[in-house]
Amino acid sequence: MNKAITISYTFLLLLFCLLSASASEKGWLNKNIELTDDKGRKTVLLQFGSPIEDSRLTAWMRKGDKTLYSEDGRMTYGILYESSAAVETGSTSHGMREVMIKGYIKSEYISPSLASALREYEDMYYEICSSCHSAINHRRFSVEQWAGIMSSMKTHAKISDNDSAGLYRYIKLIITE
Repeated sequence: MNKAITISYTFLLLLFCLLSASASEKGWLNKNIELTDDKGRKTVLLQFGSPIEDSRLTAWMRKGDKTLYSEDGRMTYGILYESSAAVETGSTSHGMREVMIKGYIKSEYISPSLASALREYEDMYYEICSSCHSAINHRRFSVEQWAGIMSSMKTHAKISDNDSAGLYRYIKLIITE
């Protein structure tokens, strides 16, 4: 009888572990957030559209740089304010080291798909850009060309620096996905 209980308990524990592993939350940040340490000091800024798994962000850093990058270095995920907020995983690639950001990201800031994470800026893009002309297909221009377009259109459309930066990031994420 005791052996049967032990086997049942072991089976249930194994099943729980398997279900927990398969239920990991994966998504994308739907807004910029700043994480803080236990004393309330800001430790890192994470940008919307960054991939999140199990409420954590893993990114890549170049030596001497506080910017958090995707593995290929094409996208930025944020800025590290405090070195103690990043823990090195031991992986390196293309002269960068992988880090995991300390802190917890609330599930309300995580969208299940990149498209849903970008929805606010997509709506803004079509609302603002269609007010004077038809909205341009995102892939019509390169990321570099969009930087110039956004710079000139910011003045014409009277967009704030914050909204302009968000719209440019939205376009960059669409182009590079």
